[in-house]
Order: sequence, then structure tokens, then C-alpha cells
Amino acid sequence: MKTLTVTDYQALPKVELHLHLDTSMRVDTIRRFLIREGYEVPEPLDQYTVAPAKCENLLEYLRKIDPALDALQSAEAIEETAFQMSEDLAANGHIYAEIRFAPNLNIRKGETVDSILSAAIRGFERGRKTFGVEVGIILCILRHFTPEQNESVTDLALRRPQDIVGFDLAGDENFSGMSQKHHFDRVREMGIPVTIHAAEAWGPDRLEEAIRHLGARRIGHGVRLEENPELLRELIDRQIPLEMCPTSNVQTNATTDFSSHPIDRYLQMGVAVTVNTDALTVTPSTLSQEYAVLSKTFGWGLEQFIRTQKTAISTLFLPDRDKQRLQTQFDLRIKR
Repeated sequence: MKTLTVTDYQALPKVELHLHLDTSMRVDTIRRFLIREGYEVPEPLDQYTVAPAKCENLLEYLRKIDPALDALQSAEAIEETAFQMSEDLAANGHIYAEIRFAPNLNIRKGETVDSILSAAIRGFERGRKTFGVEVGIILCILRHFTPEQNESVTDLALRRPQDIVGFDLAGDENFSGMSQKHHFDRVREMGIPVTIHAAEAWGPDRLEEAIRHLGARRIGHGVRLEENPELLRELIDRQIPLEMCPTSNVQTNATTDFSSHPIDRYLQMGVAVTVNTDALTVTPSTLSQEYAVLSKTFGWGLEQFIRTQKTAISTLFLPDRDKQRLQTQFDLRIKR
């Protein structure tokens, strides 16, 4: 059987569930807005914004986001990054993506969480009209922030539920999510779907916390789920999907290398697996590259691509009619 290549996958339609805005800002755009914000730009900037193939841990990876966060302190920078992400996704065959960010990281210089969200919406809407890629926004709060620091983002979600599709907990997994529980109680009461980063840098107890106490309908990463066989069985039975990001997981040392990544084992066991990039810059990857690596490592082909993409479409944070529309669009493109 022919191993599918990046070029093969680029021609196929794609949906993505787990992708961050601030980790996907183009390096040249980071440079331009750093200069505009008055920063001295370290060169070569790639060394400060692109994570190595192997980091010591997740925290080393997260430090590569700092230059982009310094650059993303204006509505203009947010809007342009959103627009450029749409272009990059279209070039990779995306028809839809759910993109996440924490707007309270972008308000150091006078913007508000409202103005940041509005800027992202403008950028993605321009991108939709220009490139044809639809985007749903997921707002993030951060584990390593106090509940009070996260309050403005939760309030934003409750004020503007029509402008987002979901709510997430991201950041340093050394911090339990239980201190943020009231935020998730509030958004779930409003009917906003929840996804939570868990079992990436920490063990499966973070994942258990996410589904038992915080109401997660999807799990970001979930690499270490197999360390708890009972929990693994529950996720299979309940078909709670994992938003897995193979290249990023290797970079952050969540797994040793691609061959030891659990994604293929999980798929064969019946876990609802989806494939994602996590980032376009800090992790210099595309969804086509992710699938090509899985083809090379595990022998994945069109069957696994379609299976994981159908799982992604069926677990989007969208009304059923929109999921059906995207599934129909996907099916028509595949048949070509």
C-alpha cells in the first residue's frame, strides 16, 4: 500500500479541533508588530518563536510563545493574525477549524477582552470571505492564573455566547483545574461546550478531573490516558474525543517519539481520536504533515484519515445542522 505524502494530504478536505492563535502567528508578522510595539527584536527570531524538535518539557515549549504575546497587544495585530491563519489553513485544505486563545493575555496596552474578541472575529470573517475557511472561536482560561485573573474571560463568554463555540482550560498542568471550577459551572449553565487540556504534561488524574468535575466534552491531548485503564475504558464507552497533536506532543516530551505516541493504539482500541497541529509556528507543522507522519510511522492511509476526520466533524462545537453541512462538504470533496 502506498504511503500517503504531505502533498497527498494537502489535496484532501480537513477539519481541525485544536489550534491556538498565539502559537500560530507568522514569524514575519511577529517581527513587524514587535517593532511597532517598540521592542528590540532578537535575531534570528525563529530561534525564539519556534520550539525545537525536542523540548525539556511543556514549560520550555510555552516560553516560545512570549514574543508572539508581546506582539499581540493590539486589535490590529489580532485581526491580521486571524486573517493570515485563515490563509494558511486554506492553503492546507481546511474547510473548518476551531481556534482558541486567552484574550486576557492581549490587554497589556489598553485593549479589552471585548475588543480582542471582536478583532479576531473580524479577521476570521475576512478570511472566510477571502479564502472560504470557516472558523469557530474557543475562549481559554489559564490553569496558572488565579480565578480572579480568569474572571474577565468567563464574563466575556457569558456576555457574548453567540460569538464563540466553546470554552477551554489551558496552561501549566502542574496546576489543578479545580480552583477554576466555578468558571466552568457558569459557562455550562449557559450551554457553552467545554474542552480541557489534560493528561499532556501531567498524569490521567487531570483528565479525570476534567470529565468528572469540570464537564469537559472533549479533551485536549490526553496522551497519558492509558496510564489509567479504567478511565481509558470510560472514554471509549462514552466516546469522549481526544484532540491529539502528535508533533507537539513529541516536542513537549509528552511522548518520547512518534513511534511511541499512543494515537494509533488508542484508535485501534476504539478511542474517539482526532488529529490536530496545536500550533502553526511554535510547532512548525500543518495538518497534512501530521497525517503524513502518522502514515509513515503507523501505516495510516485514507481509511484512518476519513475515520478521524469524521470523528472531528461529529464532535465539533456546532449545531447538528452545521455539522451535517460540513460532513456533506467533506464527503463531496473526498469523492473528487
